[in-house]
Amino acid sequence: MAEEEEGFAEETHAEEEILIAVPTVQIPPQADPGRSLVAIAVLTRTRASELLRQMETVTELASKWIGVFKLCAFDGNTFYVPAEYALAEPGRAEFTVLSPSFTTPEIIKLVRPQIGIVPGAVIWEACDEQNRFAVTTIELNADTLRAVARGDILSPGMVLNAQRYALPAEPMFVECPGLDEQIM
Repeated sequence: MAEEEEGFAEETHAEEEILIAVPTVQIPPQADPGRSLVAIAVLTRTRASELLRQMETVTELASKWIGVFKLCAFDGNTFYVPAEYALAEPGRAEFTVLSPSFTTPEIIKLVRPQIGIVPGAVIWEACDEQNRFAVTTIELNADTLRAVARGDILSPGMVLNAQRYALPAEPMFVECPGLDEQIM
C-alpha cells in the first residue's frame, strides 16, 4: 500500500482506461498529408505507474552513461487510426483525451508496435506490414503519466501539451530544412 500513498496505483481489478490520442510523424512522409495517423495509447493507473518506474530506471542508467539511453519493448496497448477518426485531431505537440467509449470505423494495421521509454518521456513506434513506412509519436511527458497514475482528472476532449516538460533545452535539430513538413 505504500505505493498508493505515493499516488501510484497498485494492480487491482478492472481499472478505468484513459485513451490518449497522440500525433505521429511518418517516415518517409506520406504523399497525401490528409491521411496522417494518430496513435491511441490505452493507459490505466497501473500501466502509467509501471511506465514511470521504468522511466526512473532509464533515467538512472542514463545518468551513469554518456549518451542517450532508451528502453524499448513491444507494446500492445496502442492502436493507430486515421487522424480524421480521432474526433479532435491533436496538434503537433499536443495530445487529446478521448472518451473511454471511443470507437473508430478504421484501425490501421501496423506491425512491431513498440514503446520507447526515455528519461522524462515515452514514445510509441510501429511500421506497416510491407515495411514501406514507420510512424513515431511525439513524446508524451512524465507529468502526463503521473496524472494518469494518480487518477487525476483527464476529461474526454481535453487537449494538452504533450511535450511541455520533455523538450531539451537546446534544439535537437539545427538547420534541418523540411522538418516542419514531416511533423504532423
